[in-house]
Amino acid sequence: TMPLVRRVQSLLREKGHGLFRTLATPETVATILKEPYAVTDAIDEELVSVLLDPLLTEGADEVVFDTLSYSAGPLPEQQLSSADFPKDCPVWVVYGKEDPWTPPRRVENLKSEYSSSPVERVVGLEGAGHCPHDEVPQRVNELILEFLDRLS
Repeated sequence: TMPLVRRVQSLLREKGHGLFRTLATPETVATILKEPYAVTDAIDEELVSVLLDPLLTEGADEVVFDTLSYSAGPLPEQQLSSADFPKDCPVWVVYGKEDPWTPPRRVENLKSEYSSSPVERVVGLEGAGHCPHDEVPQRVNELILEFLDRLS
């Protein structure tokens, strides 16, 4: 599949600029956000603008194509099991149980998968999707405050 992916990336770089400009609209961004957001009321004009405005600057299409051409970086499992990861640094993981892109089972396994895992707590939030910090910010903020209390 990698040769196919590389070919698509190459075609986007060569011929995708018009497509990018056509899709970089508030309507398209709002429609795309409906996939990862379980709480679609969180998709408002401000969110769309925060995401879209940078895409409308000159050269943004090149940045997007660059992003699509690179790895997303190490997976959380790789980071947590890395010899460089500080084992004395507590980790809490919060995720939306309605996230279509990140399987809940994979997230839940972060705590138990490694014998020396620094993951102390995994919290799945009902009714939230890929962006719980945006969809249910009050619940995420409560957990952040609880985590900070735990550190002090």
